[in-house]
Amino acid sequence: MPVIVIGTTDFDRHFHPTGMAICSGESQSDFEFIFQSVLIGLKNNNEEIRVDYLISNASNAFENVFGLSKTRIMCWAHMR
Repeated sequence: MPVIVIGTTDFDRHFHPTGMAICSGESQSDFEFIFQSVLIGLKNNNEEIRVDYLISNASNAFENVFGLSKTRIMCWAHMR
């Protein structure tokens, strides 16, 4: 079963995980589910998200949930 991990990076290029989901696959609906969960958590804490760059696969799940169209960087493993 795929494990989807989401998180942020800092200026020192350290990854900080913020969420994880065990899914039945890696479909767009799986990614939308975890992003929707993050959005619910942010709203419950009266917080907002600011994205300058998005590193991901070719899925549009992030944009579908957050409605953001920022600079997308294709994941190296998916490009290869």
